[in-house]
Amino acid sequence: MSGEVWILTNIYGPCQGEARERFLDWFKHIYMPDDMQWIIMGDFNYIRYPSNMSRSGGNFSDMLRFNEAINALALVEIPLKGRSFTWTNMQTAPLLEKLDWVFTFEAWTSQYPHTVVLPLAKPVSDHIPCLIQIGTHIPKANTFRFENYWLQIQGFEDIVKQNWESTLHIQDSANRITAKFKRLRKSLKIWARSISQLSSTIRATNEVILFFHTIEDFRTLTDVESNGRNFLKQHLMHLLQLQKIYWQQRATIRWVKFGEANSQYFKAKATIKCRVNHIDCLHDELGNSFKDHSSKANILHHAFKKRLNTSVPTFNPLNLESLLHTDVDFSMLEIPFSEEEIDNVIKELPPDKAPGPDGFNTNFVKHCCDIIASDFYALIEDFYHGRISLQSIKSSFITLIPKRMLQ
Repeated sequence: MSGEVWILTNIYGPCQGEARERFLDWFKHIYMPDDMQWIIMGDFNYIRYPSNMSRSGGNFSDMLRFNEAINALALVEIPLKGRSFTWTNMQTAPLLEKLDWVFTFEAWTSQYPHTVVLPLAKPVSDHIPCLIQIGTHIPKANTFRFENYWLQIQGFEDIVKQNWESTLHIQDSANRITAKFKRLRKSLKIWARSISQLSSTIRATNEVILFFHTIEDFRTLTDVESNGRNFLKQHLMHLLQLQKIYWQQRATIRWVKFGEANSQYFKAKATIKCRVNHIDCLHDELGNSFKDHSSKANILHHAFKKRLNTSVPTFNPLNLESLLHTDVDFSMLEIPFSEEEIDNVIKELPPDKAPGPDGFNTNFVKHCCDIIASDFYALIEDFYHGRISLQSIKSSFITLIPKRMLQ
């Protein structure tokens, strides 16, 4: 047995009357330490948003007070996968609502990041039974992803410079820069495996510092030992900063409060993001459900292929000709791009944005501009003179986004 202790609270909220208000007041003032492994679930008999009902309507005052209680407790919702509603009035044209909820603290999210709620079959009850799976591991993507903390590791610029400046006998500048990025991705993957794991290095450094503290309880540290401990403390602060950058990149949090150096905050946010985006199950055209990765990939590929081979007539209500002014001088648009213009564009790029599916974000482009700039200058000059094939740099991710049709 692991000896881990956690608390499960099961809720059944009142359906009507003043008891609902008393329930919310009780719920809002529950006291639980922030570091407690706590999961609270059940039939709250409240909805959080209008979309939690299959029909329009709902008591907005109840929604606001329910969300206020959730925010007061700093609870994290564990989303239900595969279903939008958990309750039905079991009529011919049923009313569907999501009344059952599962919440945790950020401490739970850090300890059990792979916690998901899955729906089960509903044989009798008007509520859907839910299965909660608890795990400690989040699967890691196989695709290349540039890590922002690499920029602060000694030797990073050397490996980039060595790979980028190696000769490639490719005349087309677009194909050449694509080949360089591909070669650099491979080299960085190999280089990254040679870097010590942040979590294990932080743990080992803490243990050595603790060892010095233990010695100090029995005798005074020598100058060498004292200097060594100070060096390790500085090294530990550097490692913690790298760890914070690692999780901040995954959490997509663009603001940080003063003094908020605890990477557990960003790790929890990244876990929540992964949990929400995770697709647990997909159904094919015959209604069969699949949970393994290859089957889900085949279903998505088939759906995209089927939709991309069809076209739907579109109507543009705008008169574009009326928006163009023929008396405007557009000759400046034909002026060749200057290196100063290109440098200014790179400087103004927002941080930590991915311009394409190659895995390199804008932080890499800005930090390594001096190394890769000449290839970008050549690419843009060849593009201006029409001397390149853009096929190699036109790769992109395609996703289908449902849009509400206007009547």
